[in-house]
Order: sequence, then structure tokens, then C-alpha cells
Amino acid sequence: WTLPTAPGLSLRERIEAREQEMGMRCASAICIYAPSDEDPQSTSTQVRSQTSISTKEEDNCKHTFHPACLVLQTRLAGREASIISVPGAEDPVVEIHCPSCHSLGTLSSRIWAEG
Repeated sequence: WTLPTAPGLSLRERIEAREQEMGMRCASAICIYAPSDEDPQSTSTQVRSQTSISTKEEDNCKHTFHPACLVLQTRLAGREASIISVPGAEDPVVEIHCPSCHSLGTLSSRIWAEG
């Protein structure tokens, strides 16, 4: 005897995917701006700016994060963020790993400082 296959996404997974499509939730597992289950009538459904990590072509990371969520999740995972100076660039960049797919990439130090 084997377990039957799952019917698809759970209700929670569908709701979180929809919130992410609408920009209310980022790809972080601990998104601090996501709507809360404790306060379903909350009016804090403001769409906040999200950013993605620039990766090499073959990595192709498509995850987007609120700057504060990205910094928080990187620090909670115990990962270091290295600041790298790029010749000819206005701002230095921060080299980090995507919290979701672990691709190595860079992020503007200005955006990193926002978080």
C-alpha cells in the first residue's frame, strides 16, 4: 500500500503564492512584511519594494526580497556578506548567497544598507 498523491498545493501555499504575486510577501521564509494570520483584518497590505540578487547567467536566481528580509535571513543563517569594490561602479557591491536557492550573487551596498 502507498499513500495517494497529494492533490496539489495546500490552501496556505496557494494564499502565500498569491500574496507573493501581489507583492505583499517576498521569497524569504521569514518575511517580516507578510500579512499575519493573527490579524486577518489588518490593513497592512502595503506593497513594499523588493529586490533580487544579481547572479551569473547559469545560476538564474529569480527570487525577490524586501531588503530588510534579505539582510535578516542572511544574518540568521550565519552567513557573511562581503563588500567588494567594483572598478568604475558608483557603489561597492555586497556578495551574498540567495537564502532560497543558495546561488552566489551580488547586491548594491546601498540596498544592503536599507535592510
